[in-house]
Amino acid sequence: MKLKILFIVFILLFIAVPKSSYAAEEKHSASSAVLLKSQAQDGINQKDNRAKILQEFLVSYNSPLASSAKTFVNTADTYQLDWRLLTAISGVESTFAHQLPYNSYNAWGWGIYGDNMIYFKSYDEAISTISKALRENYIDKWG
Repeated sequence: MKLKILFIVFILLFIAVPKSSYAAEEKHSASSAVLLKSQAQDGINQKDNRAKILQEFLVSYNSPLASSAKTFVNTADTYQLDWRLLTAISGVESTFAHQLPYNSYNAWGWGIYGDNMIYFKSYDEAISTISKALRENYIDKWG
């Protein structure tokens, strides 16, 4: 059931944010990191609006994650992930950080099994840790 909800949230995010609003003259359909590289090579100096778009989306849900929008985008670029992925997961797991274990900053259900729980010092730390783990432990290993 969680997988279905995650899929629906991801699709809604994908549909709700038109590509033209965050990438002018997109020539590559790969990750956001490739997109930024291609823009620099083409001499396009248009502002990257992904963080602003993501922040506005999270604000519309009154999410405490809104102030971490730049971290979501920058970390996604670092680990070559879709910049909307972690936000979509947080939507399914915690309704964008509205329902999470007290003082855990764990809006992703990461490492929460029964009484076991992983705590983070901040949302930014969680975003960085989980992004790195998704890249190294899942995507790189399993494709």
